[in-house]
Order: sequence, then C-alpha cells, then structure tokens
Amino acid sequence: MYITLFRLLASFYFYNLRSILLITLFCYSFLDSVLSTLVKMSGGRKACVYTDGACVKNGNPEARAGIGVYWGENHPNNVSQPLHGRQTSTRAEIQAAIKAIDQAKQDRYTEITIHTDSDFLCKAANKWMPNWKINGWERSNGKSVINKEDFVQLNDASRGIKVNYEKVAAHRGIAGNEAADRLANKATRYR
Repeated sequence: MYITLFRLLASFYFYNLRSILLITLFCYSFLDSVLSTLVKMSGGRKACVYTDGACVKNGNPEARAGIGVYWGENHPNNVSQPLHGRQTSTRAEIQAAIKAIDQAKQDRYTEITIHTDSDFLCKAANKWMPNWKINGWERSNGKSVINKEDFVQLNDASRGIKVNYEKVAAHRGIAGNEAADRLANKATRYR
C-alpha cells in the first residue's frame, strides 16, 4: 500500500515537473520570438559574415579543429582560433557561428546573416532547434540532441539579435567562404 502511494506521488511529482519545464521552455521561446520581432521593427544595424569550421583527422583521438570567422578583408573581427574541448568539424562549425554572433552583439548589430557551407548548421538553426527547445533538447526519436551543449550555447548567443543562416556552396570560389575556410584551417595548426 505504501509502495503504491509512493509511486502515485512520485509520478504526480515528475509529471508536474515535466509540465513546468515545458511551460518554461515555451515562455522562453515566446519571449525570444517577441524580442526578435522588436529587433526587426527597429531597423537597426545589419551585418553579413562568413563562418567555417575545420578539423584535421576528424573522428580520431589526434583530431585538431579550428574556427574561422570572416567579416571582410583586413577586418579587425576576422578570427582564426583553435577549437576548445572536443575536436570535431561539426562543433567547429557551431562555435564559429557563436563567435560571429557574439562579435555582432558586441559591435551593437541588431541583425546578422551568417553565410556557411555547413548544411547541417543551417538545417539545425533554421528548422530543428525550435522543436529541440520545446522537446527539452531531445530529437523526435527521444534521444538527446548530438552536440546539445553547443546548440544550447548557440541558442543563448542568439538572444537579443536576429540571426539568419544562409547556405553557400563550399569550395566554389565564393571569396568570403574561401577566406573563412582558410582561417579555420590555419587554426588547426596552432596547437
């Protein structure tokens, strides 16, 4: 009898905790949406930037990854730096976008367009992240989002600025993308 009562109370507690979590995530998404709308209406400063991530020996213990952020020729915000933490090309792509967003916010831009050759980053940011947030950073199959910590960081960085992601073709002579690629690859040699 006590075990049944305990199970009933425990299930009630966890059900309510889950409901509170989902309501909180919904409220954050709603407020983020309102803030983005206000930024759009303000007609503030807009930036365009190219980002890239690179990883030598991706998937191996000796992997070395770097990020590249290209604002323009000789621009002081151009970045070439090694990736900290787990070394993968996907993480490098995400962290390069985070770096660009942080720079844009620091320079008081209200909108940024990130040009990237990462189809995965574009799809994740434009399509999947809203649902991941609502589902507690779980995919539709119930498994945790891969690189969850990086996507949570990307989501947090995107607050207070409108962020657009545009897919560009890799290695097709697009000057900004080629420059971001060179910066990211250069960073893989810094260790």
